[in-house]
Amino acid sequence: MNTERSKTRKSWWHWLRVGGLILGFGFMAWLLSQLLRDPALLKSHFDMCGALAAVTVGVIGNLIVAIAFSDMVSKSAPSISFERRISAYYYSQLAKYIPGQIAALLIQRSILAGPRASTATIMSNVELMIISCWLCGSAAVVLLAHTVSNAGAMFIAVVAVAIGTWLIRKDWQPVVQQLIRLIPRYRTLHHAYPEAQCISLPRSIALSTGMLVLPTASSYILLTLGMNIDYTAALPLTVSLMLAWVAGVLAFVFPAGIGIRELVFYLLGKTLASTPGAELMAEVAIASRLVHVLMDIVGVTLFFAARKLYSRLNR
Repeated sequence: MNTERSKTRKSWWHWLRVGGLILGFGFMAWLLSQLLRDPALLKSHFDMCGALAAVTVGVIGNLIVAIAFSDMVSKSAPSISFERRISAYYYSQLAKYIPGQIAALLIQRSILAGPRASTATIMSNVELMIISCWLCGSAAVVLLAHTVSNAGAMFIAVVAVAIGTWLIRKDWQPVVQQLIRLIPRYRTLHHAYPEAQCISLPRSIALSTGMLVLPTASSYILLTLGMNIDYTAALPLTVSLMLAWVAGVLAFVFPAGIGIRELVFYLLGKTLASTPGAELMAEVAIASRLVHVLMDIVGVTLFFAARKLYSRLNR
């Protein structure tokens, strides 16, 4: 009986992921069809140097997230070395596309290893999801406030960073342990755990600020320098991109948020921006997706290169 129920749950989850993948790529195909209606748009709204600048800033932002992930793991599993923590993050970055986030979690678990690896993997991902969603959502609010008052935008940014700093330093273990108990296969993980390691205040502020500023800056640079979109149109489109990114993180069934981010951006962009054409919206959505893929590929490549160089120097 238990085996039959397990197969049913597995089948249900499998088809949910397959459905998400099909819907995501289906919407991406529709966006491409919209873009191909006006091929000349690519020539007038694309600059390679600007796109590379957006990728560069995004890679630095991804490094900040990698360090934050490492710190989250160290809070619940201080015995795991920094090398394994940072490796677990970068190795999982490409796996999140196909077959999806579940594969990324399994890779992180296998690299972290050790008796607390499963708990640390779940906890760090829950913490990072909450923190990144808060900071990216706050960045969108800051940009919206900027259109009304610079002082108001600055105040919101300071408050967002302060709360982000508190979230980074907070001990989430009791909360996540309660969540783990709701998952049948992980109920055995809610054993006694050591007190979480506290991250220093300056480090937390730096991580919080970086996660607020760098992803937003990357999207804004892509729109203004990479796609030659003027300032007034770029701000609301950047807001839409940040909120779409949050939606993609929450919709973890979709591999790397493919499709759901583009759909949310398309709907929000049509609402917030000054009625841009469907072709331009499709171009921004696809360009943003390509930039994020390049960010992951470049980040992983640089990590492998740095790790190999470090190994040679320490022989």
